[in-house]
Amino acid sequence: MVIAFAVSAGMTTLVLLSGAVLTFLFRGRTHAIEAQGEEVSSTNKSLYAATIEHLQSLKAAKTYGAEKRNFRSSPTSVPMSSEPMWTALVSRRSPQPGSSSARS
Repeated sequence: MVIAFAVSAGMTTLVLLSGAVLTFLFRGRTHAIEAQGEEVSSTNKSLYAATIEHLQSLKAAKTYGAEKRNFRSSPTSVPMSSEPMWTALVSRRSPQPGSSSARS
């Protein structure tokens, strides 16, 4: 930063002030994005935990030769629309090209 001031003090000051103004103006949006990121991270952790648990039970079922019975009792029979992550993705998804419905 010392070199920047030595080369052009006016331009460096302008850039620093512009950055400060933008930081002040977008602080609310930044906090909202951070909150959404934490929610997505939490949902992903739950998804990965459920996936790991399912794979571990599948490994145990394979060990005892009960793969078909384990597959029938797997949580894939639950409709995906009941999953929080799926509903969040569907509600935020942009309309497909050529569709007549518009988001309001």
